[in-house]
Formats: sequence, C-alpha cells, structure tokens
Amino acid sequence: PAAVPRALWDEASDALLWAAPDAPAQAGLGTALVLAGDLHAMRAAARDAFARLAHRGAADLGPAPRLIGGFAFDRDATREPIWAGFGAGTFVLPRWSAGEGWLRFAASGPAELGVVLRELDVVLDRLAHGATLPPAPSLVAREEEPRGRWAQRVEDIVRAIEAGAATKIVAARRSELHFDGDFDVRRVLDRLLAGFPGCTAFALRRAGTVFFGATPERLVRRSGQRVFTEALAGTASPDEADALRSSAKDLAEHAPVAEAIAQALAPLTESLRMPDVPVVRSLPNVVHLQTPIEGTLHADVDVLDLVEALHPTPAVGGVPRDVAARWIAENETPRGWYAAPFGWLDATGDGSFVVALRSGLLRGDRAWAFAGGGIVAGSEPAREHRETVLKLRPILGALGVDDDERRAARPPAAAAQPPKGSWRGTRRRRRPEPARTPAAASRAGSPTWW
Repeated sequence: PAAVPRALWDEASDALLWAAPDAPAQAGLGTALVLAGDLHAMRAAARDAFARLAHRGAADLGPAPRLIGGFAFDRDATREPIWAGFGAGTFVLPRWSAGEGWLRFAASGPAELGVVLRELDVVLDRLAHGATLPPAPSLVAREEEPRGRWAQRVEDIVRAIEAGAATKIVAARRSELHFDGDFDVRRVLDRLLAGFPGCTAFALRRAGTVFFGATPERLVRRSGQRVFTEALAGTASPDEADALRSSAKDLAEHAPVAEAIAQALAPLTESLRMPDVPVVRSLPNVVHLQTPIEGTLHADVDVLDLVEALHPTPAVGGVPRDVAARWIAENETPRGWYAAPFGWLDATGDGSFVVALRSGLLRGDRAWAFAGGGIVAGSEPAREHRETVLKLRPILGALGVDDDERRAARPPAAAAQPPKGSWRGTRRRRRPEPARTPAAASRAGSPTWW
C-alpha cells in the first residue's frame, strides 16, 4: 500500500489518499467529479451522484466506487485564505484510482479516447517505475502562538470549568513552518505511512494545497448494519503508559467522551457494546486511553447520519458541546479541516471516517501543523503544552524538521506582532494558483468508471 500514493501521485494535480490499517490503501489522481457543501447538502449530492454512476468493466475489481473527502470543523472554520478550495465540505471521485491489484478510470461525460490512452501510458509508467522526488527543502523559520498566550487560554478554560460553565473544552494550536523551497508532499506521505502503520493516513490536494495527516482516531465506520467507533482521549508519553491507566485527570477527560458517543449513537442503534474500563493504545510517539464501541444499526441509518450525530465528539470539542463550540469559535484561529471528519462513502451507505488529527496543511514552501488537548478541572498549562508538542511531532517529523530545528527555529525577523486574538504573524502573499493539469476533468454530467 505504501507504494500507491508514492507512485500514482504526480507533483501538482488534484489527488487524494486513504490508507487505513485494516484495509488496502487507495490513491486517486485528477478529478472526475467534485461535490461541495456542508453535511446536509452532501447527503443529497452524493445520493444523486451515485444514482447517475454508470459502470463499464469488471464490477468485482477493486472496491465499489467511493467518494473521498471531508468536512470543515464547523461552518466558519475555513474562512482563512489558506483553506481556499476546501470549504465546508468537499468530496471527490478521482479520474484515476489505484489500489492493491487494481486501476480505475472515471469521467463525467464523454472522454476522448486518445487523451485517456495518453494518460494511461503515463499512469502505468509511474506505477511501474515510480518517480524521483526533488531534494527536501530546509526549514527557514517557524511561527507559533506565544507560550504565555497558550497558558492564559488554558487558565481561562480551567476557571470556566471551576465556575460550572463546562466540564471539558479542547484547546488547539498550530505551528506555521517556512522552508527555503517548495516541499513535495509525496515525501511527507511516504514518511507518515512508514512511521505510523497503525494510524490512518489521509490526504486531499486541491489547487496546489494539500491537507494531510496520519490519525489514530476513528470517528465511525459503517459496514451494513454494523457500526464501529471509539473514544480516544487521555494522552501521555510512551514511558508513562502505566501511569496513564490510573491518572485521575486523564480518566476524567476520557469518561465524558465515551459517554457522549454512546448517547449520540443510542437513537440510531438497536444495540451498543462497550467495555467498562478503557485500554491503553500505544503509538510510536504517544499513548492514549481508548474505549472501543460497536453496535447494530437501525435499517435506515447511513454513514453520514453517523458522522452528523458524532461530530464533534468531546475528544475534539468538549462538554457541553454547544458551550465548547462557542468557546472554540471565539478564542481560536479557525481550525479549518483539523479535527474534522475525513473519509469515504459509497452508494450503499457504507463508509469510514476518521477524526483528522495529527494533521497538517502544505502549500509550496509553507506548512501548518495542528495539535490540541482536552482541558478539564486540574489541567496545568505546562503539561498541556507538552502534550501538544508530542502530538505535533508526527507532522513535523514527516516534514523533516528534527528536534534541533524544532527548538532552534524562530519567527522571521520582519514578522510583526500578531493582533490580539490571532496566532499568526505577518501574512505572506498567497501563492498563485497553479494551472489546471490534464488530469483534471469536467465536473458536469454523469460520472462513468471503468
């Protein structure tokens, strides 16, 4: 599976990746069909798209056609220019899709045979021989929210919790990285796939900007009438795994997540099962408390119904949900697609979505890495900051930023003091949008796949 994204992706075209640990990876290149809109609009648009899908070729070769993409964390989360092209929700049927032992082509409307055959030659050559990547650029500077501002936000949340306004609120922050040249995201994806095989690697490139990550957290998977999800909250370094099991702070952070998920799924399920005590989930850089949850669905429930019921879980939002959402909107830089649902769906209503954690955004010579942590009564700013440092490491490492550079990088000398309420310094001009490539196809008409 690690060879699929490395081989199918080119350097610039719209592309996508889905590589879960429990199934073969799937990569896509180019665009046959794009659906845009929030979750409610997406449900109708996806139903219409699958109804119009015509098939030519072997039906049993590869998985059924999937729309792959994601949603924003909330309705205002993508108002920053860096999220242009992603919007409230975007799902793609790729022009070319490849997985373990299969290759598929899709088009909206008539496709000129000569063009398709020329593209096929390029794709087959790339799959057979791979591509040589340019040298990775070096880190020039790194911009972050000042530690004092982070500490103030955590203290404000703790005071609100002590006053009874909330039980938990998740605070997030980000690092902006500047390199001395454009960064080829294929190198990043290779590192994530190799370094975090137990996580789900995902990526979506739109007009030259790539949202990517390797998340440990499943939001939900639907397979027929079966539903699978989990509560993942409470974090420590690997050498603190034993202490994590009995940590009062982490157990208090974890419990409302498991309870909220069970309550959200109750109206949609005939039965639901979950253990009484969480287990420890070990990853290369951190350990988490995890409660696996599974159940049997009512007959008319599809995967988007489940996504709507669950997002945002208390693991990325808080308790109560509306109080936490309001605090996040008023006190954080918009999250974009960070910590939001990302995944796939098919014509049967099946699908799988993750919570887009351990994620980043890459455009040319700039990258943004995101991390957060659950704040509860007794949370300490310094400990919470260390937790976000651990969570940033997968993305920083995939970008080739080593420990010395993480410590040594400083904001550019010319960077202005960010305005109150902003985590960013001086903005650079947006890079010009790249020209459309031959791999991008018309978005109109009925999609056809072979």
